[in-house]
Amino acid sequence: MLAAQRDTLLDARDDGAFDADALSAALHNIDAEQITLELRRSPTG
Repeated sequence: MLAAQRDTLLDARDDGAFDADALSAALHNIDAEQITLELRRSPTG
């Protein structure tokens, strides 16, 4: 699901559909969510 969201945002960036700062913030949020999920799944997390 996060990969699909990231792909959609990258497509929007390529199309120039949204402000670069807004897209960057959204991508950072997706990255943070992915890191959180990966840490929860890790054997030491």
